[in-house]
Amino acid sequence: MFFFRIFTGVILMIWGADARYKPNDRCQVDGFPMGRCKIGDDCTTLQQYLVAGKAKLNDFHCGYETPFSPRMYCCPDDPPLPRATPTRQTYAKHLVSLRYLNPVTLDDYIYQCTGVIVSPSFVLATTKCLGKNIVSRPNKILLGSTDPSKYVDSQIATDIKRNISYNNELVLFELEKELTSSQLSGIVSVAPTCLTSDVKGDPKTFAVGFAFNLDESTNCALFSQQMRNVHIDQCRNVENKRQIQGLNFENSHLCFEPETVSSNSRQSEQCLRCLTASSSVLHVQRPDGSYCVAGIATPTTDECVENGAPVYYTNIVSDYRVSDFLINFVVDKSASTD
Repeated sequence: MFFFRIFTGVILMIWGADARYKPNDRCQVDGFPMGRCKIGDDCTTLQQYLVAGKAKLNDFHCGYETPFSPRMYCCPDDPPLPRATPTRQTYAKHLVSLRYLNPVTLDDYIYQCTGVIVSPSFVLATTKCLGKNIVSRPNKILLGSTDPSKYVDSQIATDIKRNISYNNELVLFELEKELTSSQLSGIVSVAPTCLTSDVKGDPKTFAVGFAFNLDESTNCALFSQQMRNVHIDQCRNVENKRQIQGLNFENSHLCFEPETVSSNSRQSEQCLRCLTASSSVLHVQRPDGSYCVAGIATPTTDECVENGAPVYYTNIVSDYRVSDFLINFVVDKSASTD
């Protein structure tokens, strides 16, 4: 009897530590829809997340109703979203292409490198897009959903007032004229920046950018590559040719790799889908199907890398240094202006 009481006491102690919820109590796991606590066999939506590889069972424990009941799980109300590739219009309105003087003819222009509109006055890009001479420094920014590989509407190209660099990694281009409300309700939009909760769990992610042009005379269209988040250690072998600082700081960078590697990485003979060299922008699909921006390809190299190896993305969500830069760029007198 003595040992039975001890055994019962231990069971009750364990149960009491794991009895926060009752059947059908509301619950939620970060990065997933609201749900209710249910016995595993009664939760079909959680099974769908597990089968799709979007969830880990241990993250969904709700505890036990009684010491001898089956374990309960936080069962999401909504099933996982279908794996549908976003259309170009999903993200084209907040992405831009940068205009450069044609280095061959010096009397024409080419469009390359990807930027993202972060406010009515500023576009964010990487320092890979900002060279030291007249042919490697952009002179205009092409707004909206125009495909520069087919047609360039000079009416939606805007002048650059100045640029502000950060850590040899990011650059903000200030527009000569602030975007108007009519522009922002039409052909362009300010990018929705992800919240920390948007990138938790295992959300669907895409890298989007203007493809890399090999001959410096061809304009390339947007490309989209489905990505998956991998542990930051997977990026330790990325060759840091541009000597970017702070790659090892906590939360400063994200590590992603292509979910599938296409046998044909070319849009055309001269346009390559290069994640880093194009300054591709990392997008996250939210539970409601909308998209937000989580990062931009860290400019570790100027070269086009076509393999499916992991790459760094500069984290604009939870790296407080980058957040401070984006918030305070207008009043930060110490920022370097070129």
